[in-house]
Amino acid sequence: MLLPSVPIPDTLKGVDDLIHAGFEAYRGSCFDWLLAATGLVVVGLFLEGPELWYEITSIVRHRRFTHRFHFSLPEDHVRDWAKLAAFAGWLFIVVGVAGEYVADSFVSKADGYVQTFDEILLTEAQRESAHAEATARGFDAQIAASNAKAKSAEATAKKFEATITEAQRDAAESKKEAESERLARVKLEKELQPRRLSSKQIDGLADRLKPLSAKGRMNIVITSATLDAESDDFAKDFETAFKAAGWKTARVRWNQTGERGLDVGMLPDPTAPEQIPAAFASLVQSVQIAIISEGIRCRIVPLSPDAPISLEKPEKNVLYLLVGFKPEPLTNQK
Repeated sequence: MLLPSVPIPDTLKGVDDLIHAGFEAYRGSCFDWLLAATGLVVVGLFLEGPELWYEITSIVRHRRFTHRFHFSLPEDHVRDWAKLAAFAGWLFIVVGVAGEYVADSFVSKADGYVQTFDEILLTEAQRESAHAEATARGFDAQIAASNAKAKSAEATAKKFEATITEAQRDAAESKKEAESERLARVKLEKELQPRRLSSKQIDGLADRLKPLSAKGRMNIVITSATLDAESDDFAKDFETAFKAAGWKTARVRWNQTGERGLDVGMLPDPTAPEQIPAAFASLVQSVQIAIISEGIRCRIVPLSPDAPISLEKPEKNVLYLLVGFKPEPLTNQK
């Protein structure tokens, strides 16, 4: 009994799909480990809470008693169980941070695998398109030969000429539609790829930022969306550029605003809640222009005092670069 034959193109496509699914599964597994490590950090912070709460309440009671009776009592010592819980929390935080570092490196590596494989598929599609164009050129040559033979009979030639003209028009329209579809597909694939700064963009941004720190060391806090590896990698690229420009940077991976895109800003002027303080307006605008000059969209936003961009409230006179979630593809926004 003979087995049914399987078309080669379908088989190759299935293999490509399996490879791509394997890379995606590997990336998902690495991201699960990153989430687990972050969970350990959260548990550790929770375990350190009782010790901090006990010390704070003790300080408040001590000061109230001293203010009322003008003498102080010996300070209460933290309970042993609170100390043990705090120590356990510290261990969880250390293990969790180390796990985040390792898992994040594997997530970045998995993203590289997926991107490289997609580039291979794109190259293969371009090769097939070139082969189709060569075939179309062969058809054009056959049409030209038919036109030469048709000239021997004027009446028949006119009929063939009209047919050929219509066929050429249809072929041109089909080629134009195919090219439009290919360009749209390439554009969509580019939009779906993770945001990253190239080495050229990092160097260019650093060169533009260096003059801003010429009179003194500048500080900036770079935040990324909570539990979002894509925005975290994008924020790392900006951190590299700012450090190369001589800036002092701080990284926060706890931006819970839910915003998309890239913003630069700081707390507003108390006298003008919707505006950046006049003393820093020129600096904020210069940073925005430097980022936009590298082909990256960036907005200036006055921050709300209660903006959830980190575990602590935004600080006064501190510049923030907010790396939010990746914007939705333009095709989804229409």
